[in-house]
Amino acid sequence: MDNQTSHLRRLDFRTGIILALLAIGLIWEATSYPMSDSYGGVQNVWYVSPALFPLLVGGLLLLLSLMLVANAVAYHGWPGVLREQQKTTSWFDERNQRFLAILVLIATYVYAFIPTVDFYIGTAFFLFAFIAAFYLERHEMLVISTLFFFVVGVALGITDGQIGKSVSQFAVDGFATLAFIILCLLIVRLCLQRALGIRRFRTTLLVALLVPLVLCPVFKFGLLVPLPTEGFYIEAMEQVKYLLRASG
Repeated sequence: MDNQTSHLRRLDFRTGIILALLAIGLIWEATSYPMSDSYGGVQNVWYVSPALFPLLVGGLLLLLSLMLVANAVAYHGWPGVLREQQKTTSWFDERNQRFLAILVLIATYVYAFIPTVDFYIGTAFFLFAFIAAFYLERHEMLVISTLFFFVVGVALGITDGQIGKSVSQFAVDGFATLAFIILCLLIVRLCLQRALGIRRFRTTLLVALLVPLVLCPVFKFGLLVPLPTEGFYIEAMEQVKYLLRASG
């Protein structure tokens, strides 16, 4: 157990450094959002800025990653940690593949999905790909979910500059929805082929759909915080809100 703990602490150092760099990039990107703006002649205050949510996520991620680094240094000391990082390891073993998958999924979500896709479907897509990659406990699930999400993110990044010009926001949301459905079909087919059953797939899908379904109304209508990208799904939620208000 002691050797296993020692090995995990050394991995914590490398993981913490990379996640800290990712968090700094997220915070840097969020600072480009306006902290205050005017809407209809009314000046909005800072706490309804669209930058608030990514700043919060980036700040928490940075704090936790620094805690990982500090924990590794406290366990081994700087000489022991740095000596371990100099050892040559294969970047193609399964442990490093899982680690790289986490980075690819988070980076694709932050830099490709959040700026371009409706926040609901983008977050649901991310959660489904992330949970399927690890919760279903099959290497092919990890590879397919990560690569599929990354390829869709690249396509969204290419269309980012065209939104509002030749490509409408609703078209981008439709493309993301279709890609999400395709990934769901691929994963459920693999579950059936590998005799995993449908229970874990159902849990993965429900969590992916329900978590943003709670978060979006809370931030948008409860806290009055504009979401990073609002498209078809957020518009549908607003219409539901108006209908409920009218019927009430």
